[in-house]
This record gives sequence, structure tokens and C-alpha cells, in this order.
Amino acid sequence: KHFQIKDAPALKEVTGVRGAPGSLTALLLKDSLGDRWTHYWDAEDSYQRIDYLLVNRALARWVMHEKCGIFRSPAWNLASDHRPVFATFRPAP
Repeated sequence: KHFQIKDAPALKEVTGVRGAPGSLTALLLKDSLGDRWTHYWDAEDSYQRIDYLLVNRALARWVMHEKCGIFRSPAWNLASDHRPVFATFRPAP
């Protein structure tokens, strides 16, 4: 069976039941060109989003979405076949 990584049982196990107390939500990240892939598998010539940043309801309100994303560089793959994901949070008052 083929499925989106975001629908994988392991990810659903970690995030919990949507809307339930303590559930987690993936931040919708993209790079400077709007691409959302985080992993390149050379053998399959396949790009997938398999890396996530998850937040709970309490943390979600502090996310600075305009300062979150996926790192894009011509040399992104020199260290890994995964691209770094990042998030910025507002300081607590």
C-alpha cells in the first residue's frame, strides 16, 4: 500500500488524535521557492517530505510562521540527504 508519509501510522501515533488535548500538529513548512520536500532518495530519484516540526496547542500560538521553513542551498546535500527544517518562536511576554 502506498500512502503519504504524513498519513503514516508512526506519525499518527506521535501526533495523536486531531483536536484532542495534547495532540500535535505539523507546521506547514516550505523553502524559499515554495518547495516542501525535505529528503531526496538518489536510488529512486524521489523527493519527499519526511521531516516535520510538531507543536502542541500551547506552543502553536508562539510560532512566527514567517520565520519558519526548510533550508535551501546549492550545497544542501553535502552533509545529509535531508534538508534542515527550522522554526522561530516569539518570546514569552
